[in-house]
This record gives sequence, structure tokens and C-alpha cells, in this order.
Amino acid sequence: MANPVEEIKERLNIIEVIQEYVPLKKLGNSYKALCPFHNEKTPSFTASEEKQFFHCFGCGKGGDLFTFVQEIEGVEFVEALRMLAKKANVELTPVNRTEQNERTRLLDCLEAAAAFYQTVFNSQDGEKARAYIAQRGLDDETISIFQIGYSPDAWDGLLQNLKKQNFIEKEMERAGLILRSPKTGGWYDRFRGRVMFPIYNSHGNVIGFGGRTIDADAKEAKYI
Repeated sequence: MANPVEEIKERLNIIEVIQEYVPLKKLGNSYKALCPFHNEKTPSFTASEEKQFFHCFGCGKGGDLFTFVQEIEGVEFVEALRMLAKKANVELTPVNRTEQNERTRLLDCLEAAAAFYQTVFNSQDGEKARAYIAQRGLDDETISIFQIGYSPDAWDGLLQNLKKQNFIEKEMERAGLILRSPKTGGWYDRFRGRVMFPIYNSHGNVIGFGGRTIDADAKEAKYI
């Protein structure tokens, strides 16, 4: 079985990866830019397409495309590997959750929530949401592309589902999915009875949600 790290390096060009974050200017055999890791007025950041390596003569940071993504995104290697594997269309074996950092756990939590909302949308509980979406003129292809879902009109539908997947309340809270009741101290779902629209970053990770109520008489905010 091929090493996924090497396979990703073969499929991706560090120059193209860097240019998603930093505008590079070609000078001879290398590329230069203002360093994204410290403030400077004169470009000291260089990248080599031949060596697939970057280095900043100002702050000293340097490395391959994995190091760059780790530094620019503020993630650990496991998450950088996942992000670049997705970009390179390289399949990874499941990662042990104990090796994941907090940000990776939160992204997994949000992805699990998106899947839950989509399942509910397509279930009997989502009938009202499907009717509303159809009324607004959205076809099945649009629903699929944007992965539109529905949060059940229950206090802890998502909470209980994520607990079954071994996520804990603090992770769900950090992901913005649940709230703590000031009266009882218990947890409850932030989104209830709403059509759900996942929000993605440039790497295709779910990083949040927009929820629209479908109850015309609702006293809550129309959008959250």
C-alpha cells in the first residue's frame, strides 16, 4: 500500500497550495512573497517548485506543503494530512480519535451534525421541511449539492445522536451546536425545528450552520 504522505506530495504542487493563501511572484527558479507568518515590508518568504519546499529568511519558518498547511491553518499534522488528502483525492485509513487535536474533533462533530440533519430532513420528521423547501423552488439537485438538512423540533435530538457517536457535551458546545440552560444547568440543542444550511470552508469542511425557521408563527429569530 502506498504511503499516503508521499502519494499526496506526488499529486500536489506546493506552489499551488501556497498560492491559495499567499500571492507568489516568480523570480528565476523560485517564488517570493511577503511572509504570512510575520509582518514585513520586504518579501523574505521563498518557495521552490523544484524542491517542493518553502522557507522564510525573516522568521525562519520552513518545510514542505504539510508544514505550510499546519502553520497557516494552525492545525496539527493529522488535520493537515486530512485536508491535503481531500484536495489530492487520496483515501486515508480511519484515524484513531486519540491522535486528533481539538480542532479536528470539532470538525468531525460538525460533520456528524450535518449528516444527522440531512437524515432527519429525509425522514418522516422532515416532511414539513421538505414541503417548505419545495415551496421555495429548490430542486433535489440543489438540496443535494448544498446538503440541506432539518433540525428536529426537539430539545436534545442532535445532542443524543452525537453522544452515541462518542462526542461529549463540551465538544458540542465548542462547535456551537448545543447550549446550557441557565435555569437547570442541562444541555439543549441550539437549532430546533429549522431548515439547516451547512457552511463550508475552502477545504470542504463543515465549520458552522445557518438555520431558518419554517414556523410562520414562531416568536424566535427567523434566522440563526
